[in-house]
Amino acid sequence: IKQKGSNPSAFALVTDAKGVAIRGEAAEGTLFGVYELLEQLGVRWYMPGDLGRVIPKMATVTVKSQRTVQVPSFDQRTLQHADSGLWNRRVRLGGEQRSTGAHGIKPFTPNSKLFDQHPEYFGVVGGQRRARQACLSNPEVLKLAVEEIRKELKANLGQKYVGLGPNDGGGHCECANCKALDGGVYDPFRGDESHTDRYIWFYNQILDALKDDYPNLHIVTYIYASYIMPPAKVTPNPRIVAVFAPITLDRIRGMDNPMSPDRHCFRSIIDGWSQFKLNEMYYRGYYNNLACPQFPISQ
Repeated sequence: IKQKGSNPSAFALVTDAKGVAIRGEAAEGTLFGVYELLEQLGVRWYMPGDLGRVIPKMATVTVKSQRTVQVPSFDQRTLQHADSGLWNRRVRLGGEQRSTGAHGIKPFTPNSKLFDQHPEYFGVVGGQRRARQACLSNPEVLKLAVEEIRKELKANLGQKYVGLGPNDGGGHCECANCKALDGGVYDPFRGDESHTDRYIWFYNQILDALKDDYPNLHIVTYIYASYIMPPAKVTPNPRIVAVFAPITLDRIRGMDNPMSPDRHCFRSIIDGWSQFKLNEMYYRGYYNNLACPQFPISQ
């Protein structure tokens, strides 16, 4: 186990002719090893409660010969609206549950009154300006965003984190200048071009504009939807906090779980972001809400 990591939730599951051995770095690791074995035997906890629990009936129980070692990729994972008890342990979330991140860039929120006065501050979609997302390539948009953040920081002395992100639901600006900010990355999960580079570029400009007065300021942003892929041509400021929220992928199983191809794809995304050596990265998942298209049967 120690060759792969020291997380107390890590475990080794060893099966041979002598029997089955489950050994964790700590009690939680041993427990997670038990859940791994049960999953291999077909047990599922799709959602909290009796409806989500599946226990197959078998006349004979067969366990494959193996030496399985798993170490969590995150100290804890959060699934929105999931209960905080036994079910969380069974799907191996680990740690204390918390969530952070943000949608929206003030004052460029959907249906903003600002749109009536300055439609040019907002994105072009289908050839028309729409009150959906900000036009990031407009320098006036950057000035306004910086002013709004200054107001927030002055009203909250000592604040070191500001949440920023696109408004939910798409509608990103299609003007030539904004599209030029993109990195030319194809997002296979959406079948379209990634928008990550333009937003990272924008956050970098904000942090640079505020660095003299707020050198410890961090921008917290969701890494998901059309901006989940790592940036290709823009290097993120290390004070950008990446909050992974894989809205279209399996959000229950761990990174080393061989039964989830989604998670191996997601690992490559995390590895791509890790190369930038951001000061902080978090995992914020989903469960049992509008972001679960497969409800009531979870992925």
